[in-house]
Formats: sequence, C-alpha cells, structure tokens
Amino acid sequence: MEQNAVESELAERDPGLCVCKGGPTLDILKDIQRLYEERLDLIDRAGGSCKLKLQVDVLRSWVGDLVGQNTLLARAVEELENEATTKLIIEHRRNTERCPKQICGKVNELRIINESLQKENIDKDREIRRLNKDAQTYEQTIMNLRKEMSLCKFHTPEVCKKDAEVMAGMCCTGTECGELVPVKDFTELLKDETMKYQERIQKMEANLKSSNDSIRALRKVNVSLSEEMHAMRRVCAALDEQCHAATLRAHFKGDIIKEMCRQLKQAKAKLKDSSELMSPKSKDYVSGDAECPGGSSVSYDSVTIACVRAQPRRKRHVPPREPALQPGDLRAQAALHDESLNLD
Repeated sequence: MEQNAVESELAERDPGLCVCKGGPTLDILKDIQRLYEERLDLIDRAGGSCKLKLQVDVLRSWVGDLVGQNTLLARAVEELENEATTKLIIEHRRNTERCPKQICGKVNELRIINESLQKENIDKDREIRRLNKDAQTYEQTIMNLRKEMSLCKFHTPEVCKKDAEVMAGMCCTGTECGELVPVKDFTELLKDETMKYQERIQKMEANLKSSNDSIRALRKVNVSLSEEMHAMRRVCAALDEQCHAATLRAHFKGDIIKEMCRQLKQAKAKLKDSSELMSPKSKDYVSGDAECPGGSSVSYDSVTIACVRAQPRRKRHVPPREPALQPGDLRAQAALHDESLNLD
C-alpha cells in the first residue's frame, strides 16, 4: 500500500516537474537533475518497506539518463570535430589552389597599373606642353600691353599751328573756350585705357602665376609617376626573370628525360640483340627465370642505373635578383620624393 501511494504521488508530481518550457539544454539538464533529487527526497519522506528498492530504481533510471546524455554529447563532439577537420581541409586546399592564381593575378594587375601609369604620364606631358604654350602666349601679351602703355604715356596729341592760333584768337577776343572740352575728354579716355591695360596686365600676371604653379605641381606628379613606373618595370623584370629561370629548369629536365629515354631504348635494343644470340639457358638467366651462375649476363637494372649515372650534370648560373617590390613600397617612395621636392 505504501509503495502504491508513493508511486501515485510521483505520478501526480511528474508532469509539473519535467516541463522545460523550451529552455536551453543546460536548463533542461538542471531540471532533470532537480526532478530526480525531488523524487529521492519524496521517497525518503514517504519511507516504508520498499524505500530502498524505490531509491535504487530511481538511481538506475538516473544513471541510464546520464549515459544517454553522455552518448549524445560524445556524438555531438565527434560531429563537431569532423566538421571542423573537413572545413580545415577544404580551406587548406583552397589556399593551396589560390597561391598560383594570386601570383598570376598580381602580375596581371602590375602590368595593368604599369600601362595606366604610362598613359597618365603621356597625358601629363601633353598638359605640361599646353601650359608652357599658354605661359608663352601670356608673356607675349604682357609684353605687348606694356609696350602699348609706354607708347600711350609718351604720346601727346598733335595740335596744328592753325588750330592753336584760332584757339589763341578766341581766347583773346574773350569768347568762351568751350571747344577745349574734346581735349579733356581725350585725356580722360587715355587714362581709362591705361587703367584697363593695367587691369589686363594684372589678370595676365595672375594667370601666369597660377599656370606656373600648376606646371610645377604637374612636374612633381610626373616625377613621382615616372619613379613608380620604373619601380613597376623592375618588378616586372624580376618576375620575367623568375619565369625565365623556371622555363630553363623545365627545358633542362626535359632534355635529361629525353636523353634517358634514348639511352634506355639503346640498352633495350642491346639486351634484345644479346638475348637472341645467346642460348635458351642464357635467355632464362636474362629474363630472371633461372639463377646466373657466374654473373656473366647483363642485368636490365644495372644497365638502367648505368644510364642514369651517365647523365650529364649541368651547373646553372642564376644571377642574384632584387627583392620583389610591393605596391605599398612604391607609394611610400613616391611620397618621400614629393616631400623632398617640397623641401627644395
């Protein structure tokens, strides 16, 4: 009766204890542990003759749940390890396949940059020539305007003798000198023209100064671009030298392989001729079916080794090459050159 009462009480309390409400995994494990602990406390409080049996059953079920949890955790760890190893292998393969592609891409990128720098250098040269022509025209116009101003300063209006006599007579008779106004207007006009010429000269000088500043800036840019272009050429030359050395090594290995194949063919032909001339017994010795008593027959392996040893060994002289320059180093050199020009 007591056992049935304990079991009925556990059945009544189980639904409220095992509800995890969608919590995390650790919360679920804590709820399971708390459930088993409460079961054991309930059995202790209930007591009875079947107390030990119920406690053993609860502990066994708890151990079984723990074993299942451990197996699930072990499987999850194994799956994570397998996934991590596969990801590492795939990433390693991608990196190994990416290295030659990156080298080819860098070579192509450097060539494109070199071509763009050459085009930009040509455009800057054209712009410098155009600005030089503009500066020459400005200087010529300034000189012409200065000549015109000098002529206007020393130019006096010519008044003929007859007009002067008429003007003197008019003044002597007491008439108003109203006709002297055109002379004053002419002087004012000359002053206005001189002011306009001076303004034009100032504008021309300002334009000339701005054009000279732009020419100096373009020359600095041209120098930096030319240095960067020379550095790119050195990098391309180093890469071409590496490619040339690789092709030479490949050709040398190909020649060695061809020579070995030719010598192997000759050795096979010699062995075939000698086997045809020898007796059937010696043929067995050569083919390996019987043991050679005195070692007089020629072995195929010894001929192959002799052919390999007879190959020439060529010493290749590789000139020391400069370290490969990166685009960041080139930009740093150009910046240093610009700073030195500004200091000058």
